[in-house]
Amino acid sequence: GVSWQINEGWRAVLSTAYTLYMIDAVTGEERERVRLGSLAVRYKVNKDLYADARFTAEDNDIDDFKSFDVGLRYAF
Repeated sequence: GVSWQINEGWRAVLSTAYTLYMIDAVTGEERERVRLGSLAVRYKVNKDLYADARFTAEDNDIDDFKSFDVGLRYAF
């Protein structure tokens, strides 16, 4: 992947992956020829708190999936 430190508080990561075979951790389904692409951003709220967001697109032999994850992380 490619990572950018936009400024002191913001960081972005663009990544891609391809695999011939994968098992979905949630459903247990087997998937073949899986292409993944994602863009993640992290904002440092203060020295211990981070806000994260990630968009992921998956293309495989069954269908196309898109997901958007957001979260807060407290590092102590």
